Amino acid sequence: MKGKYRNKKKVLSSWNVITAVFFMVICLFFQSSWAQETGSVKVNQYWGVVTDHGGSQWLDLTSGWFPADFNVIANTAGTACSSHGNGLVLYATNWNGIPKAVFVPRSSMNPSGTVVEPLKNYIRYELPENVVNYKDAQGMAWSECNPEELIGTCDQFVEATNKYACDVVARRRVLAWSQQNHDNYIITDVVLENVGDDVLENFHVGMCQNTRSVSWANGHNPSPTGGETHSYKMNWFHYYGARVSEGDSQRVFYWYDADDPTSVGDDMGQPAVSQGGRLIKPTMYFYGFLHVSEEPYTDPVDDVNDPIQPTITYTGNGEMIGMAATDCYCNVDIDNEPWFETATGRLGENQPMDGTPTGTKHRVNMDEIGNPDFQAIGEGVAVGYSPAAAHSTIGPYTFRPGESIHIVWASGVAGLSLPVAKDVGEKLVNKTIEAPPNLPNPSTGYFPSNFQFPDGATEWDIKKDLWLSTGIDSVHKSIYRARWNYAHNYQVPAVPPPPNMSVTGYPEYAEIKWSCPDVENMENYAGYRVLRCVSNLDTAFFEVIYSTDEKAEEHIFEDTQIKLGASYYYYIQSAIRVADDDPNALPSQQGKKLWSGRLWLANPISIEPPHKSQDDLTKIRIVPNPYNINDPLLEEYGWPDFRGILFFNLPSKVIIKIFTENGDLIRTIKHDSPIQAGSLHWDMLTSSQQVISSGVYIAVFEDENGALSFQKFVVAR
Repeated sequence: MKGKYRNKKKVLSSWNVITAVFFMVICLFFQSSWAQETGSVKVNQYWGVVTDHGGSQWLDLTSGWFPADFNVIANTAGTACSSHGNGLVLYATNWNGIPKAVFVPRSSMNPSGTVVEPLKNYIRYELPENVVNYKDAQGMAWSECNPEELIGTCDQFVEATNKYACDVVARRRVLAWSQQNHDNYIITDVVLENVGDDVLENFHVGMCQNTRSVSWANGHNPSPTGGETHSYKMNWFHYYGARVSEGDSQRVFYWYDADDPTSVGDDMGQPAVSQGGRLIKPTMYFYGFLHVSEEPYTDPVDDVNDPIQPTITYTGNGEMIGMAATDCYCNVDIDNEPWFETATGRLGENQPMDGTPTGTKHRVNMDEIGNPDFQAIGEGVAVGYSPAAAHSTIGPYTFRPGESIHIVWASGVAGLSLPVAKDVGEKLVNKTIEAPPNLPNPSTGYFPSNFQFPDGATEWDIKKDLWLSTGIDSVHKSIYRARWNYAHNYQVPAVPPPPNMSVTGYPEYAEIKWSCPDVENMENYAGYRVLRCVSNLDTAFFEVIYSTDEKAEEHIFEDTQIKLGASYYYYIQSAIRVADDDPNALPSQQGKKLWSGRLWLANPISIEPPHKSQDDLTKIRIVPNPYNINDPLLEEYGWPDFRGILFFNLPSKVIIKIFTENGDLIRTIKHDSPIQAGSLHWDMLTSSQQVISSGVYIAVFEDENGALSFQKFVVAR
């Protein structure tokens, strides 16, 4: 620990009516076309959208997810992708004279969808106070704080209920946790109830997930140069749990970055050589089943899990395999035999997976075809189309009126952490990389034994790919934790409340204040830790710089280990200690500290601790001068896009005017510091928010007494 810590005890017109009615009609039109309500899930690493009618609704979640080092992944649309409970498709034979019927949330019979109950969306804690350099950095809450409405210990709960044209009601509940052992997945718990009068024969439930509407926090700041990354459409897909010989109750579908078969060499994981080789896509995506009803039931006590469900799994782009949809599984004709045939096992019959139980129809896994080109599986997979998806179908059932079917699955992300992905990439570029230890297969790692590495892969590339293969082990561990959570009735240990925080940059140090009486009143209170990151670049990561288990009305820590002018980000986590004998905690978690969730106190605002002020204008300095965008020191300072000019030895109040060599005024900066700061960082933007070009510039400084000083600086971009 470096730095200092201290604490303290302490009546419409007719025209308006017409306008209002017109506006209401417009609103009703759009409500009939789109979800009336949506709920965003944002407490952990895997963000997403839940719609009230179960169909499509685009919603941008990509703002406010800094820090990137937490590796946030966002499914930015509630589409056919069922990661957050949307887009479930139902199937039945001989329904109302239709031999093979397909039911989507918004079909030709109910184009607006049918919402049975209003959407509910609750989180456990209010967002804490968060002030950085006197600015409110709290951000906007994405849900209502109402812990009494939550299920178990989850930190966010979203519930939506919709009805299909076949009179099946789907109650969809989405649960998410922010604690470090369960923060990379969400659980979707669905109960389907037949509220109609028809017996639904050969009833199936279908779902799919892919990366079509996924966005990544990592990989954008800075973005890789052209040609260093390939399309998100290139993936290997694998379903584990279909084979009797595997002897494992885990049932999980996962997919991961594949090599671009149209280019020479191996770019699995997408190494960004221009950024030291860091792997831009070290992540695997998955969904795994925690419970699937063996038979429909009327009493929940009779609901028994069927370990061989889903009976059908396959990969493919919907348009290419007979499942073409309008508006992402909306407004689809119910009479759709090609879709029905695909969903109920056509591809599995044509390309069967070996070793599967009788009555199941699993398509062969893509990474087991013995070909380095993921497209070699054939139908439904091609680079020129939208990405393939991981499809699963549950059934068949005879679904009678009054009966229910219960399905629970976890969706999430796993794989290499971003620091490891950076380290592996750097060692790949430097050719010092070693294979990870304790691999189950020294040749293929966690990949299938017949996995074929990309053509042209070097020995270094293969070692990098073996590191990527360890993500499969992470996927299985994640599903194990989700299964544990479900088996313990969603009662895994709950996170402590997050602290309030205030950060201020003073001359030559940063002051961090925080308080959280709620956590300090808990019997298992275990302290706090302060974390810091230099810059908001994706290559920078938060590190613990201070920890304490003291109690106080207000805690204060002074971070003196800083570089003047550099950009720093801070956040604080509170902690409790899990009981040694807590039956709901994972065995590896018992007796350990549990930290408040990362995203309760996400901080998108930096501070640049200033130099002390002085009044002699002749002592003002401009650095770097000349400014060169390729100077490696700029990355250490963490300025966005490496832009930055520092003015040192300023008075606490001064006006700075920036002119071009031709005398054109491009920016006026008023420096008036309440903390007597004598330095200022300029982001090199003009008053019209344009980045200045290379050239010679003149800075004019004027203090509050009217005294002037002139200095010249050079910019080379």
